[in-house]
Amino acid sequence: MGSSAFIDENRQAAIRSLAERLQAEAHRLFEILAKAQDTQGGNFSFSTPIGDSHATTMSGLIARIEAASELMLAIADSEQVPVTPHVWWANLTDQASQAVNHLSQANSWAEQWSPSEGLSVEVPNLVLRSPSGQSTNLGGPIRAVDQHIDSILDHGSRLLWSVARTEPAQSSHFVAKQE
Repeated sequence: MGSSAFIDENRQAAIRSLAERLQAEAHRLFEILAKAQDTQGGNFSFSTPIGDSHATTMSGLIARIEAASELMLAIADSEQVPVTPHVWWANLTDQASQAVNHLSQANSWAEQWSPSEGLSVEVPNLVLRSPSGQSTNLGGPIRAVDQHIDSILDHGSRLLWSVARTEPAQSSHFVAKQE
């Protein structure tokens, strides 16, 4: 086995499942917004910044979600990883779970109305408005997803880096210092 230990199969399955759910929920939201009209009557623009002073666009966020999912899948597909602090795994799965939950919540709210009813999106806060005047603000959950994606990329990079190292620190002292 050398200086590496096999990934725990439960962790591997959990990371894979979260990566796939993250991609699926992002795809659902993309489809909903693609069918919506912006407040000017045109198609919703994925290049419009979301949030008042936030430079992230929906297309940028979706690309980052895809990158985070691919990073998680690379970790899940790795046959061996060095001993790493449990907190790195816990943080990765926690952040991914929270991102999936926020996306799922946003999708549930957005799916309350059919886009064929003429659903409109007010930017920059992503307020969905039905023709009857009912509205849902997706801005908060989307900004939360953006923050969780930052954390996923950070924690996932640490884990992937540990996979790529040729002589990882294996001592229990190293692991204890990281937690």
